[in-house]
Amino acid sequence: SGAQTGTLFIDDNVIDLGTEGAPRSLTSGIVLSAISGPCRIAGNSVLGAVSAIAVNGQITENLQPSASDVIVAKNIIACRAAPTSGDNLTVFGIDLAAHSSIVSQNLLRMPGASSVHAGIRVTGDNIDVIDNQVASDSKREDSVFIGIQIGDRGALTGDIRVAGNFVDSGRAGIVASTVT
Repeated sequence: SGAQTGTLFIDDNVIDLGTEGAPRSLTSGIVLSAISGPCRIAGNSVLGAVSAIAVNGQITENLQPSASDVIVAKNIIACRAAPTSGDNLTVFGIDLAAHSSIVSQNLLRMPGASSVHAGIRVTGDNIDVIDNQVASDSKREDSVFIGIQIGDRGALTGDIRVAGNFVDSGRAGIVASTVT
């Protein structure tokens, strides 16, 4: 597990990584790696990141739900497509690997043409995913992302509540995988 984190607040920031031209690399907006919590990520605007908000998640490709009491709320996110070559070409608006946490009232715009991403992915246990909006940046018929993904590979995931969310477009609204 990660180092014990005192209360950490990442609130009301504007992160503009640009959306014009080819992406420079796998850009990230807010990354919290190897933390234990509690923390809050709220009221931020992240534009042009390939992965906007990641907590102990996909940046390392090793999901470690060691954080607890994480709140990710009221963020506005517009992700861009991942580069066409390289490692780990997945795109996540919010990627949370944690326990006893909440993902709520976030607005996400996802690149519609790539099938290797989700608006929100959560792994861990006792997580509420409520009242979020996930939409595509392209026409509905061209959108192939997953709106909300619950669980992934070997990360133990359980006691998840998904309620009141709005997913517009994509190939699937809510997908649960490896949930116990």
